Amino acid sequence: MGSVLLLAAIGLAITFGVMGVINMAHGEMMMLGAYTTYVIQQAFPQLIEYSLLMAIPAAFLVSGLVGIIIERGVIRHLKGRPLETLLATFGISLILQQLVRTIFSPLNRQVQAPDWMTGSWEINPVFSLTFNRLYIIIFSLMVFLHFY
Repeated sequence: MGSVLLLAAIGLAITFGVMGVINMAHGEMMMLGAYTTYVIQQAFPQLIEYSLLMAIPAAFLVSGLVGIIIERGVIRHLKGRPLETLLATFGISLILQQLVRTIFSPLNRQVQAPDWMTGSWEINPVFSLTFNRLYIIIFSLMVFLHFY
């Protein structure tokens, strides 16, 4: 869980550091990436083993395109006014949440892990690490070291 929070924190730090914007819709951008993974798995049910490899670039593209639309449509007009950008991105956050609820319903959606992400690595008799968490930790470290 800490690795996912690390990814969110890196994204927030980059957004604030580069643009000077406190993005209250950052979590919703991660949500869009997660729903992109769900949509890809629904579109290609026979390719579950490869769906995650297709979903990662697609999630970046979808979140990036929505981010560009938000920046060009709202944030650009509020440059230099941090309180207004905070309120505007909070409003965008609420809009994105309601949009996802309308499209996908408020019920939880399951994403199936490929076979190569299932199972666990037993470090000792007391401690084991599931492969899906191990891949998330490795991915987070790669992102962290890239921006460090």
